[in-house]
Amino acid sequence: MSAGDFFNKPVMAISIVSIGCIGALIQIFILNIAMRYYNNLDIMPVYQSLILIMMLISGWTLLDEIEYYEFGNLMGILGASVLIVVGIKFVTMKTSVVTTLKKRKNSI
Repeated sequence: MSAGDFFNKPVMAISIVSIGCIGALIQIFILNIAMRYYNNLDIMPVYQSLILIMMLISGWTLLDEIEYYEFGNLMGILGASVLIVVGIKFVTMKTSVVTTLKKRKNSI
């Protein structure tokens, strides 16, 4: 589908824009709730990483951009995504350990 095809189908264009706006509002609402209950250091890396990964996947599927990537590039992106998830896990573990140590210190 090219840009011309997109604008020649107004129902589809309006549907995609509407779904995108609703999705953005839901994201903001959920991010707000998460930042209320958790440390920003735990939330923002997850949020930004998932946005980046979802944009890549959307481009690959909707705009057929995957044809411009070679196999090595795709494996590099997959490896970077796994590294991001592992890094987020370590940041979360560090924060929970620090919180536990503060609670122990305050109880003594």
